[in-house]
Amino acid sequence: MHIGKAFALFAVTLSVLPAQVAQAQTAPAVVAKDGTYSWTVNFTKGEAPRYRTYIKISGRQADESGDIIITTRGESKHDVKDVLPDGTATYEQLDTLNAATFQNMPLPADKKPPVPVVITYSKAGIMVKRVNPAADPFDRSQKGIPNLMCIPAPVAPVKVGESWKSEVPNLLVKGQKISITQTLVAAEKVMGVDCLKLTAKYDFPTTYGAQESEISKVDSTIWIEVKTGQVFKIVNTTINPLLPFPAAKVTSTAITTRIVAGQNDKEDVDGEKLILPAAKK
Repeated sequence: MHIGKAFALFAVTLSVLPAQVAQAQTAPAVVAKDGTYSWTVNFTKGEAPRYRTYIKISGRQADESGDIIITTRGESKHDVKDVLPDGTATYEQLDTLNAATFQNMPLPADKKPPVPVVITYSKAGIMVKRVNPAADPFDRSQKGIPNLMCIPAPVAPVKVGESWKSEVPNLLVKGQKISITQTLVAAEKVMGVDCLKLTAKYDFPTTYGAQESEISKVDSTIWIEVKTGQVFKIVNTTINPLLPFPAAKVTSTAITTRIVAGQNDKEDVDGEKLILPAAKK
């Protein structure tokens, strides 16, 4: 498959990193007490918020014969279908817009209608299940997407400046865990919405006996909405991401932001800057 088209298809499935999607319930999900914060991820059946994601991937051809630059700009709607008594939610992610470029040239749009991806997410911020009916069953990059979409809530209250560690399964290497280190950075507003700002850093092998180039290294900054405990915005950089085509020395950067009426209806400034061709910056 053509590199640009393969990545564009991959990017569509990854177009919304924050999987916690429903709007606020009556009580805030984030509890502030004595200078500490704790939270859960709350979902509401029937809600369908939208997100916008920008992705830029840069690297080298697998044979080092030239550079690769691919960008994508996408929007998705998350329709929450069910919420269990324990807070576990199931929702459908439907991509409503996707535009991609390869070597700064537009790629043709996919003529097939988008198919919803069905995702199950826990109240603790863990992706329990992800089913993409349109995915190639032999595409390992699809299997690894949940590794990039877990943002575990702390099991105990934390103060600004404190860090905590969580473990989640590495879905690409059976029997192995991913250790995620997160730090609470600040309480601040984003587009007028009260949020907690976090960082998350971790790495994971993408195959058994992985070499250095086969270890994905993730560095994220996340803004958690106080009312819901959901991700409001995330900026994610991954070195050596697993892709559906061979490449070398790859770095991908993604910026995802919830679409708020009257604030960012049409675009996000930092996202547009990310995917702008270098010659125009």
